[in-house]
Amino acid sequence: MTEASVFSFRDGLQTLTNSLEEYLRRQSHVEILRDSTVSSIARDGGDFTITLANGAFVAPSHLISALPTPQLYQLLAPSFRGLKPFEYLTINPTSSVHVVNIVFPGNPSTIHPAGFGYLVPRPPQGYPSSPGEGLGILGTVFDSCSASAQDISIAEKTGNVNAEFTKLTVMIGGPYPVPQIQAAVSSSDVKQSSPQAEFVQRIVKQLSTHLSQQLPSPIYWSIHSNVHCIPTLLPGHLERMSELRQCLSSKFGDRFQVVGAGVGGVSVGDCVE
Repeated sequence: MTEASVFSFRDGLQTLTNSLEEYLRRQSHVEILRDSTVSSIARDGGDFTITLANGAFVAPSHLISALPTPQLYQLLAPSFRGLKPFEYLTINPTSSVHVVNIVFPGNPSTIHPAGFGYLVPRPPQGYPSSPGEGLGILGTVFDSCSASAQDISIAEKTGNVNAEFTKLTVMIGGPYPVPQIQAAVSSSDVKQSSPQAEFVQRIVKQLSTHLSQQLPSPIYWSIHSNVHCIPTLLPGHLERMSELRQCLSSKFGDRFQVVGAGVGGVSVGDCVE
């Protein structure tokens, strides 16, 4: 992946996590606990003690946390928080992003130029302070160009291998104020007069301006709200994480690891070696 600018799977990146889960379920010594919210993490003697929201306990010998780092900090017992490097888990701020997938009728060449997509520059006057001042579009990915193999899969599933459609992904939020929208909703779930549908109509209007043409009405759309999903790694982050790793190594050996977007960087490319 070192030379790839874009990578995915034919059925999306969830293929990666689905495959990992499938492999683990086949292992006789592995147990996966679903819908098991953690309420606290402590250490009792040599092993860790994880308390679940339903009152149950888990006592693993090793602990790897991929939770958002501020959430992990809130779960840690005072004995952990007393170690200075654990304070670094709360330093970086986070951004929330709405990911809006839109499917238009027609070949991609009729919707947008060939390419990966585009980013929207920072407003000259600075970012607005309230959602009502704009949509807050960060950029758009031309999915039908950057991951066209996925379109073949969808066409086969719909029974129309000659389907002509164009997929776009619009990212909204980040440093912009994020409008309040249902966490996960699609055009199949709501009426055309719904606030979500009107929100998408505003997005299409803005895209028409960006692409300098009147776009057709979408044949499908979906919105996924990702709250506090992207950490902003502030100056000194690498040094702070190095100090945290040294603390974990000296206090717990290799038995406690902290990984994820808040440690190594955002997205699969930074988090997977």
